[in-house]
Amino acid sequence: MSSYVKEGRYPLTQEDIRRENPRVSLPADIPDWMAAEYGYQSVFELPRPALQPGEVAETWAAPQREVIGVVTEAEATHPITKEVDQTLIGRQLYGNRWVIGWTVRPMTATEIAALRPEMTVSRLTGRLVLGEQVCAQLDAVANDAETPWAMRQTIAYAQTWRRMSEEIDEIGYLLGFDEEQKDTLFLQAMALDRQRSTTAPMA
Repeated sequence: MSSYVKEGRYPLTQEDIRRENPRVSLPADIPDWMAAEYGYQSVFELPRPALQPGEVAETWAAPQREVIGVVTEAEATHPITKEVDQTLIGRQLYGNRWVIGWTVRPMTATEIAALRPEMTVSRLTGRLVLGEQVCAQLDAVANDAETPWAMRQTIAYAQTWRRMSEEIDEIGYLLGFDEEQKDTLFLQAMALDRQRSTTAPMA
């Protein structure tokens, strides 16, 4: 469904246009050009950006004119005198469209903590994120006869890693990981799991 902005008011719908213009005969589906005649600008939603582990995307509170570029030195140069207006260089150039976009920011500690009960990854993905050197350290612990049997079994055979499990706390202790490092491990592993699931070949 189309949304519109007028004089800073957003979001407006076609029903709002009808209600605010009761004496105007409007078609069932109001085209953008007709809405613009009454001061209503159609708003286009920009694609959601790709996120890195530990990031979130929030929609803008209000739409704005689409930025289509910036003034270059060549464009700020007078065609006859060749003088360059330095005050113009870098100014944003706006198109005719109004858009609603996204702001990407790091997750807060509170947001990450709230996700911990849902942080579950495969053993393979967790090891891929840890890397060869750290996994070699883990495997050495698993092969050490003095390591408690339950821990050796966990390191060697647990197919699912859960952030809130005692086993992960123990593995984190063995690796010297603090809470933030364990969170980072799981956020990166979850992102890799999603990537692997979307790129897996069709059967």
